[in-house]
Amino acid sequence: ARRRLAERLKRALAPDAPGAAALGWERAYGLPPATSGAAAGSEAALVGLEAGRRAALIAELRSRTALRASGTDSPDSSAPFWAVGDAFSSLAEFGSAYKQLRQLLDYRFYFPDRTVMLREELPAPGEPLPAFDLRRFTEEIKREHFAEAFRDLRLYASRMADDHRCAPVGLKSFLGNIIFNLITLLGNMDYDAADLDEAKYGFFRDIEEASDARTAILLLERFLRLAEDKIAEHEGQSGDPNMKKLLAYIEEHYAEPLSLTGLGRHFHFNPSYLSSYFATHNKEGFSEYLNRIRVTKAEELLRTGELSISEISGRVGYSDPGYFTKVFRKQTGFSPSQYRRQHPAGR
Repeated sequence: ARRRLAERLKRALAPDAPGAAALGWERAYGLPPATSGAAAGSEAALVGLEAGRRAALIAELRSRTALRASGTDSPDSSAPFWAVGDAFSSLAEFGSAYKQLRQLLDYRFYFPDRTVMLREELPAPGEPLPAFDLRRFTEEIKREHFAEAFRDLRLYASRMADDHRCAPVGLKSFLGNIIFNLITLLGNMDYDAADLDEAKYGFFRDIEEASDARTAILLLERFLRLAEDKIAEHEGQSGDPNMKKLLAYIEEHYAEPLSLTGLGRHFHFNPSYLSSYFATHNKEGFSEYLNRIRVTKAEELLRTGELSISEISGRVGYSDPGYFTKVFRKQTGFSPSQYRRQHPAGR
């Protein structure tokens, strides 16, 4: 097979071939085909040329691929793809030259419109892309900040697709893992992710088979649109999304000195409007809801730790232990000390 490749290459570009330049062939050796990566199945050859004839070889390859693509040279209009490595004159350089050639073949994943790939024509590399902040992405999803999470994901995936230094398998693996993690997160948050879960295997297959980065990114976009539809459907069934954000913020910041004024400033609401909005869209008013969250957290601390009542008061957002005791008794029917005696640690 390697001998046949070498002979085909030599015949196609021989000096006496129609329209071919005199390239000064010496020998052409077929090399083992790639078995993995974007170059899988590609054939390679080591070509012996007279010194200084690399430019002529490149020009002839461009000419012949252009002719074939136009359909004037062959009934098959699909243009072949060539990668031409740097010239070298010593067998000691063969290993690095062969490695470079395989890498150039992989770059077709990022430059599918090119027919001849050369190292010197690759775009200058920018700053290395940092690792994706999966922890931040997960937290944004858990807080139901979907617009922000998806915006960051789309931007990062687009930057990966523009960076030819990223191995194709790395981009594909990233996209598959993100799809898997997002489906798992939505399912754990009681979103109806059954359709997404069923469709994921098709996405995994199509991403794995994607011949170029643009196709892979379009598959991610298709999945995100399906996820956004599921999220919108869930929000339409489960109440006002702004109210959910308010409640989630209070649950996260209950230990801070929260007020309607501060909450309104954070969410860009007038405090009096926010008070009315809260009462209309929630079964409890702002103060009642905040006190209930704080007392629930205090109960956990009373059951599981050795902190003093005063320390627990401060931990859950009350600066006055006396007021904390009053609120706690109103919510539970017990003082904090009585509650602790009835719920000793370990029970």
